[in-house]
Amino acid sequence: MKEATLLGSQIGDNKGSRALSMSDKKKEAKKSSDLVNGRCHLAPLVSTLDELKKHMSQRHWEIIRMTPFSPLLDLHPIVQERGLLDGILQLFDDPTNTFKIGKSHVTFRPEDVSLILGLPCYGTVVKFKRQKPLSEFEEKYLKTSKDRQRDNIKKKLMEIVHHRSEENFVKLLVVYIMASFLFPHTTSSAPSWVGQYVDQLYTMGQYAWALAVHKFLMDGVPKAARCVKARRSDRKINTGYLRGCVIALNIWFYEVTGTGKKVHYGKVPRALCYGEKSFRKTVSISELIPLSNEENGILGTTWASRVDRPMTAEKVRKKAKVENINSPQQTPLHHSSNDSSKRSQEFNIMVHRLLESLELLMQAARNLRTCPEKPRESSSLTSLLDAIEWLDTIESVKEDV
Repeated sequence: MKEATLLGSQIGDNKGSRALSMSDKKKEAKKSSDLVNGRCHLAPLVSTLDELKKHMSQRHWEIIRMTPFSPLLDLHPIVQERGLLDGILQLFDDPTNTFKIGKSHVTFRPEDVSLILGLPCYGTVVKFKRQKPLSEFEEKYLKTSKDRQRDNIKKKLMEIVHHRSEENFVKLLVVYIMASFLFPHTTSSAPSWVGQYVDQLYTMGQYAWALAVHKFLMDGVPKAARCVKARRSDRKINTGYLRGCVIALNIWFYEVTGTGKKVHYGKVPRALCYGEKSFRKTVSISELIPLSNEENGILGTTWASRVDRPMTAEKVRKKAKVENINSPQQTPLHHSSNDSSKRSQEFNIMVHRLLESLELLMQAARNLRTCPEKPRESSSLTSLLDAIEWLDTIESVKEDV
């Protein structure tokens, strides 16, 4: 397979190398412009959220926490790396709807989006078309396509955050997050159908949002991948844009290969582990695929094992026992002959495994907390909420050991 070259050529970076000529610079600029692009830009969204947080009242926070989107308010300005996205699309295998990473065909699934973004994966399916007449909220804030443009939504948010209209503010804030991050479109505006799903604050958690984010993105991947591959075959073609939450795809790739640079550990959802300095420009995407994994023909992370190789509970226990002895590739440790050092390493690994294994439990508990149909005094719900509090207290252990 031809190597998937990424943006970030190192011509002229090393000492002694010649400076780029004007023609070389034009070629590099042309090469950059040929890369597929997305509309998922987190920096403007995070900047707007930071400004709004200065004026949000306690009531604003109480309402937003009743929705499944509250974790997204803590996102960092993660970079949408065009070169990485372009390289990932070159790995896409259309017949199997998978990505060929090394010798493995890995599936990007809705469950992965749920882990990355913290959104519910199961529930009522979100349909990308209008099914209801405009509500009073939509008539007031989202009536026309101009009203749904991101810049105009931002202006309205800055205005109503100071008013006693907390519920409308939260509804419009969710629309802004959808337009900027979850369902960004080439028109830089919110899709016409989003308003009908945010009109009732207390039912937002009943929808399979992770499934919707996954479908909205993946519906455009096959075409974008074909354009990227055609361009690499020296065919004159405009690769254009890929709609949807491409940052989720980038994070998934780093999680699967174990090569992402996390700025935080033990955070839930996974997107909160990454920040502005997490992504790096590389010469080729093959550099991000561990050689040992290619030789084995499988990916050496627990993430990939769960995605592509469903296992029984007994196999999971056996695998965990082996992995607790052998240091995982994505958790580098300093080896020492000292017995206490080895015990410390094993304990470190066990903490990593524990936190990763219980992320789904934490997310399920949070979904139950926001679901209005679940009894508040349920013993099972209470147990899950207790688990959240317990896990929150040990999240710092991962950094301390």
